[in-house]
Amino acid sequence: MTYGKGASFLKQLHFVLGHDALKSALRSYFDKYAWQNTELKDFVGMLQIAYDKSPQKKMGPNFKLADWSDTWLKTSGVNLLEGVATYDKDSKIESFAVKQTFDSTGKNQLRQQVLNVAFYDQDFNEHVIENVAIQADA
Repeated sequence: MTYGKGASFLKQLHFVLGHDALKSALRSYFDKYAWQNTELKDFVGMLQIAYDKSPQKKMGPNFKLADWSDTWLKTSGVNLLEGVATYDKDSKIESFAVKQTFDSTGKNQLRQQVLNVAFYDQDFNEHVIENVAIQADA
């Protein structure tokens, strides 16, 4: 299943801010701007306030939602994510990284994003690493 850009942006907002901070930002936005015309910067401004107040700063303390939202909403194309693992002599994972590239069509660029990574062992047991932050230069 594929999603449009807006859906991807909203999913990433949920990952980046977390449920409680996003809920708080939405409540504050609707309270402040009820029955008014707004622009994207108004919405993003309320999201930034919620991020700054949140104890979880998944993208670091100096993260700027305005810049981040521009990479998600004002560019085209998709990012390709590839898991890259190295193994020890016993075939156990020694290191793991997510390599990010993009296709060459459109006005694409690498994007900061947060995702969950799942591994399955030889017995098909799932192991999940949650909230893995991928930087734009990954």
